[in-house]
Amino acid sequence: MKSRSVRFLFGMVLIHMMWINSLAYAQGPSLSQKSDKVQIPKEPGWKDPSYRGWELVSIPGLIATYYDLNLDGKLDYQVIRKIIRKGSSEKMTIQDAIQSARIDNLTVYVSKPVIYFTSKYPLFYCMGVDYRHNCTNIWIDIAEDGLNGNETLYTLSKPQIGPDTDRLHAHTDDHGDHKGHGTQSSKTIGATVYKHMCTFCHGEDGNGGGKAIDYLYPWPRDFRKGVFKHRSTPSGSLPLDSDIFKTISKGIKGTAMPAWKSAL
Repeated sequence: MKSRSVRFLFGMVLIHMMWINSLAYAQGPSLSQKSDKVQIPKEPGWKDPSYRGWELVSIPGLIATYYDLNLDGKLDYQVIRKIIRKGSSEKMTIQDAIQSARIDNLTVYVSKPVIYFTSKYPLFYCMGVDYRHNCTNIWIDIAEDGLNGNETLYTLSKPQIGPDTDRLHAHTDDHGDHKGHGTQSSKTIGATVYKHMCTFCHGEDGNGGGKAIDYLYPWPRDFRKGVFKHRSTPSGSLPLDSDIFKTISKGIKGTAMPAWKSAL
C-alpha cells in the first residue's frame, strides 16, 4: 500500500497534464480511465538509439526519461521515476554510485555535481509525447514493480479549439460584482470549461467527488454547499465574481488546485 504522498503525487501529475493541455478545449472528456488495450512499450534504456536524454520535471521529486521510438526525430515516449535520494559527485565516483544503486535496487541519473537515485521502475509510462511533453496515454503503476499488467491507463483527448473559445475573454472583462452572470453563450462556454477541466477533481455535479479524489489531499471543495473560503465579502455571504475568478486563475497554494489563468 503506497503512502498518501505517492497518491497525491499521482494526482498532481494528472492535473499537470490537464493544465498544459488547457489552452484549448476538447470535444470529449479531457481525461478518462480506459481499459488497457494499448500496449505499454518496454523502456529501451539509455544505450538504445531511441534514447533522447532526461530532465527533472516541473513537479518536484520526479525525473522523466525521453525516447524517440520511431527514430523520426520526434519524442514519442517518456517514463517518469520518483527520486529516492540524492548524492554528490564530489563525494563519490560514478562507479560507486552505480554500485550503490545496484545494491539498493535503484536507478542512477547524473548531473554533476548532483547524483539522483530513483526508483528502479517507473511510476508513469507516457505515450504520444508532444512538444510540451504532454502525453496522449499515461499509465500509472502505483506498485512501481515493472510491467506486469497491473498498470492503469488514462488518456488525454486531443484539444480542438471551438469557434466560441475567444468569446470567453469577453465574459471575464467584467467580473467585479453579482450583477448579471453572463449571456447564455458565456454560460455554455463556462459549462464546457468546467466539463473538460474541472470534473476530474470536482465531480460532474460539483460535489468534490471526481475521479481524482483518491489521489488528492485536501479533497476538492463541495460546491453544492455554497461555502467559499477565499472571498472578500463578510463571513457567510457569497463571494464576488472577482473573488471566484481570482481563485480559479491563481490557484490555491498547499492544495492540488492549480492556476488556470492561461486557460481563461
